[in-house]
Amino acid sequence: MEVEPVKNYQVLVHIQDYGDRTFDLSEWAGFQNRRLEGFEIKTPQGMTVEYMAHLQDYGDTSWTSGFVGSRGQGRRLEGFAIRIKGALAKSWSVVYFAYLQGTGSTSRCKDGQFCGTRGQHRQVEAMYVTFERKN
Repeated sequence: MEVEPVKNYQVLVHIQDYGDRTFDLSEWAGFQNRRLEGFEIKTPQGMTVEYMAHLQDYGDTSWTSGFVGSRGQGRRLEGFAIRIKGALAKSWSVVYFAYLQGTGSTSRCKDGQFCGTRGQHRQVEAMYVTFERKN
């Protein structure tokens, strides 16, 4: 039985001055004028999603399935990438956007493409993640 990645899915983000907050599928995760410092994508059992981040004064992190970024260190998330691992990657795509300080929403990114900036000192204030079935 194939897992439906659009069910039982949440994004946990660590937000400046607010701490950890959880958002549902297809919802902007974050608050305007507050930087995201890290995130984790919680998926249903049977699905593996990996992601990486570009962090202020750190650079690119490794790919992980756990929390990526920082908590309470004031280090801004400047960009990220997300990909599906395993058999579900053949039939599903992960699609995502970032809302950047002073810029607004990025263009659509998917399946491991980098979303955001590197070295431009722009914080990600929110992220939007969803899944689409491939044709």
